[in-house]
Amino acid sequence: MKRIWKILIVLAALVLTAGIIVTACGSKKKENSGYTVYFLNKNATALYPVNVNFRTADVDGQIGELLSLLTSKKQEVEYTNPIPDNVSVRSYTLTEGQLELHFSRDYESLGSIREALLRAAVVKTFCGLDGVDSVVFYVVDEPLTDSYGNVITAMTQNSFVDDFAREQEAVLTKQMTFYYPTAKGDKLIEETRLVHYNTNISLPMMILNYLSYTPETAGAQATFSSRNVILNATVSDGICYVDLDASILSQESNVTQEALIYSIVDSLTTQDSITKVKITVLSTTSAIDVENNQLEGTYEPNVSLIEED
Repeated sequence: MKRIWKILIVLAALVLTAGIIVTACGSKKKENSGYTVYFLNKNATALYPVNVNFRTADVDGQIGELLSLLTSKKQEVEYTNPIPDNVSVRSYTLTEGQLELHFSRDYESLGSIREALLRAAVVKTFCGLDGVDSVVFYVVDEPLTDSYGNVITAMTQNSFVDDFAREQEAVLTKQMTFYYPTAKGDKLIEETRLVHYNTNISLPMMILNYLSYTPETAGAQATFSSRNVILNATVSDGICYVDLDASILSQESNVTQEALIYSIVDSLTTQDSITKVKITVLSTTSAIDVENNQLEGTYEPNVSLIEED
């Protein structure tokens, strides 16, 4: 009888140990939940992120796997492939971090919203790979252009202003002008670029978000070191009311106060609906004193800080 009890105790210990191993493996799997691939929802009106696991370890093999996923028809009812069945990827090359994708001529038949969603899904998916910094689109061997005939240059994850955790109702593409501080931080550099954003984000907030991204122009730097300093932006009677977090006063940057102000003001007033900008600084933490700061006020455009080409 004692022998039977000893056997039962050993078996119980083994079951408990197995349970711990299974739990530990389960936790590890949860922490390493895979690579995010962006598909489209079932109505093809929004991005739909899905986690997958690679079969290959090298970047070239992973690019091939992702292309297969993005082009093949899905059995799932919740989402669909962003590259439709009538469009194919003829070839691709990866050179110094830039991935070139050559699509079939059928790419030109895509509607504007579907085409913008396709680009967002493809760029967001591939730029997550180690070794891929940007993506360039070609139709056969010709660079992709927008509706105005402008070449769409290399795109990064920052090329798309969007909260991809939520569905987007529509994606808009627009050519816009931003004013970024120079590397010295005392002047402004004009940069015109094609931007992609959805209607869930107001135009002023989209502009301010872009000022937190690294500009494409050499010799320029981001206006904000973090998007967290941008609290809100609304427009009323031609005035854009911009609320910034008080951490803007202590961000590590060589950008002068004047360049900071007019980077915001000059960028926002490129829109016809905005003639002035009122800046307020709100304290979200008692550790930062916002009294007597010199950022607050109502400003009009000032082109004197803009460097000429």
